[in-house]
Amino acid sequence: NTFELSGVNSTSYGTYASGGEVSVITEIATPFLEADLFKLKFAQNGIRLYIAHPLYNPRILTITSPTSWALTSHSPTGLTLSSGNYPTAVAFYEQRLIYGGTNNSPQTLYFSKSADADDFTVGTADDDGIVYTVGGDNNSIQWLRGTDKFLAIGVYGDVLKGTGGLDDVITPSSISIKPSNSYGVASINPIGRGSQIFYVQNNILILRSFEYDFESDGYIPVDRNIIADHITKSGVKQIAFQEGRPNIVWAVRTDGVLIGMTIEDTEGISGWHRHSTDGDFISIASPPRESAYNQLWACVKRGSDYFIEYMVDEPDY
Repeated sequence: NTFELSGVNSTSYGTYASGGEVSVITEIATPFLEADLFKLKFAQNGIRLYIAHPLYNPRILTITSPTSWALTSHSPTGLTLSSGNYPTAVAFYEQRLIYGGTNNSPQTLYFSKSADADDFTVGTADDDGIVYTVGGDNNSIQWLRGTDKFLAIGVYGDVLKGTGGLDDVITPSSISIKPSNSYGVASINPIGRGSQIFYVQNNILILRSFEYDFESDGYIPVDRNIIADHITKSGVKQIAFQEGRPNIVWAVRTDGVLIGMTIEDTEGISGWHRHSTDGDFISIASPPRESAYNQLWACVKRGSDYFIEYMVDEPDY
């Protein structure tokens, strides 16, 4: 029942009387270093979050209640995970868990059995595991993202499209991965919205959206910086999508500045804006809420202290 404020000058505060809320802060020990955090890739399936990094055995973060979390190593059947064989990327697609891009095999994908994320045993049955190596130059896998039409495979020199045969379902005997002649990607988690994907180009200076174009009857990489190429001048290290009124793609620059792109594609509207604070923006997230639009949360560094903050909602008059 004793509380202590940290990083706050409370000399002018009066005596606490009543009111307010206190919540339990749950901490989980992880093997990751601070320098590793922006290279982590995530894929969620229900209460299990799969985490990949090429220097670590994949982890599974499981939540069973708001204060009960567990982090365990993933040791699936049929897949050898060891030094040099840890995946860079992870995703779920068509009920399969997919790993890809190890240091030893940077262009290889590993598909689990259908509806069994813990078994990667390969075979010839439609629901068996799959191992597939992408050919070509500059095709080291950086991230994976499932869309409503294909598996998007972000590689250093392109965005590849993975599909299957009947009903485009991927099976051991029916898998096709083709180039899209797009621009290569950075090792930064992309944003998926239906068949549209927002990603950072491999130079970390350009935000692109990979989307369907009716004129060419194919998917093209749209340059979202073309009207404001200066806005990402220091480079981008993270992006997040905030669904609301309006929709905003947020990005943290490497110099600690927060930038955002307001988008409404059906109306042909988009525009960039820059935000600064006393300190540096380190990381962002935009979790959904019940009966409200998504809210932007940020980790901000001021001096040697870190603060978790969020943007308040606009006034509702």
